[in-house]
Amino acid sequence: MRCVIEEAGVRLRSLAGSLNISFPFHVITLEDFVKLQLSMLDLDDEEAVLVYGLHALEKLVSSPNELEALMRVITRISPRVMITIDAATNVNSPIFVDRFVEALLYCGALFDNLEDCLRSNVAERGIVDSSLLVPVIRNAMAGEGAERKHRIVGINAIS
Repeated sequence: MRCVIEEAGVRLRSLAGSLNISFPFHVITLEDFVKLQLSMLDLDDEEAVLVYGLHALEKLVSSPNELEALMRVITRISPRVMITIDAATNVNSPIFVDRFVEALLYCGALFDNLEDCLRSNVAERGIVDSSLLVPVIRNAMAGEGAERKHRIVGINAIS
């Protein structure tokens, strides 16, 4: 994912350069959002910031203090655009059957989407399935209590 974002930055910098516009483009990738600190960013007052989080919030649902710390830093950054991609389902129920049904619906929808996108490429499909779907299924079905670190909850479940 970082490569695609960096390639977009190169193209945007090139376009801006052809128009004689200064366009600094920096990508910061964090596996652990708790480690994000304002001091890591070299921001100008007039700089526009975009925050992109792919499945970031679902990893922090079980850690409200860490989620709050992340939101404080993002608020201080004051991004012009913030994109978060998180599922709107609830595989966090304490009742196994409810988790199972939600995970089945969620993964079924992902399988349907992947079928349209990656139908012909078996190798890529295996990578996507193992990195995207297996953790959800393993977490929802086999994890109990503190073992379930990756928690997908619907918007109505967050208070």
